[in-house]
Amino acid sequence: MKNISLSGTLLSLKKRLSFGPGVRRKFYSDLASILRTDSQAAPVQIRVAIDEFKKLPSAPKTALSEIGAGLGRGLDFSKAIEHLTPESESMILHAAESTGDSRTLVRLLSTLATNMD
Repeated sequence: MKNISLSGTLLSLKKRLSFGPGVRRKFYSDLASILRTDSQAAPVQIRVAIDEFKKLPSAPKTALSEIGAGLGRGLDFSKAIEHLTPESESMILHAAESTGDSRTLVRLLSTLATNMD
C-alpha cells in the first residue's frame, strides 16, 4: 500500500496552483519567443527561460525549480512539466517534442499561450 505524505501532497498542490493558467500563458509565450530566436539548443534555452522567469517578483519559483530539476535529470520538457499542468497540455507538449522539429514546439507553445483558459 502506498504511503501518501500530507506535506508532500500539499507542496505538490501549492506548486500546481502557483503555476496557474495566467502564469503558464506568460511562460509559454516567453519560452516561444526565446526558442524562436535560437532553436538549436532547446533544452538549454528552456533552462535559460526558467532562470529569467525566476527573477520576476511574481514568478512561481518552486514550480520553475521543479521544471528545471526535471530538465537537469534529462527529462523532456513535457515530462518535467507534467505534474504542474493539465494532462491535455502535457500531451500537446509531448506531441510537439516528438516531432523533433523545434518550430512545431514554438508554434504549439504560442498556440497554448494564446488559447489558455
